Amino acid sequence: MESILNPKNFFRISRQAIISDQAVTSASANLRNARVSLEKIGLDLPIARERAKEFHEWLGR
Repeated sequence: MESILNPKNFFRISRQAIISDQAVTSASANLRNARVSLEKIGLDLPIARERAKEFHEWLGR
């Protein structure tokens, strides 16, 4: 699935989830964890620690 999605619009935040940049409402991080909020569909998901920095760079592009 990941190979057919445009990496400009989709990002794998963990082994369980790939998200669209259009769905992201907010993102937060602290020393213990990082999370992304997808309020349109009522989800608050964890971002894998090893993907957090890359996710924030992708989101801020």
